[in-house]
Amino acid sequence: MTKRQRVIAALHGQSVDRVPLSFWLHNFATENSARGLADETRRLARTFDWDFLKPQSRAQCFAEMWGLTYAPSGEKARPYTVTHAPLVTADMTLRTEEGVVVPSTAVQVSQSGNFVFIVKDGIAKVQNVQVERQVGRETVIASGLSGGETVVTDGQLLLSDGTRVNPRPPKVAGS
Repeated sequence: MTKRQRVIAALHGQSVDRVPLSFWLHNFATENSARGLADETRRLARTFDWDFLKPQSRAQCFAEMWGLTYAPSGEKARPYTVTHAPLVTADMTLRTEEGVVVPSTAVQVSQSGNFVFIVKDGIAKVQNVQVERQVGRETVIASGLSGGETVVTDGQLLLSDGTRVNPRPPKVAGS
């Protein structure tokens, strides 16, 4: 099996004589020019006879888009030195919003959309909601809740609309 046949067969989930092999690394002394990168890639391919190549651009190329500049070290294992960083500090402005937020575990999904179970007078009731966005473990509700409702966050698979429930107090962090 040729290298090309091996890689194509593996990509298509077909049997191969062995797993295709490749490797990538950074050689800081050679990757700072297109010619150096190409020569080093060819050298490694010939030395190790890999099945395919993963051309690896300079380690710092992505940061260069932000205006950072570097001086190569000239050593294989020693990275570059930053010579210019256009952004040293940043100010951040946050906005404050009003809204209804529930634990993300409360939001369920059905064929007709998102919903939560609310508990009123010991009865679980399906309440359709529109989700605005999820932020970490919390979900911002755009519509369907007004705030202050008790929502079910665990055991929803055991519930249906109208099931009698015995709510537990919320868990306190650290207890």
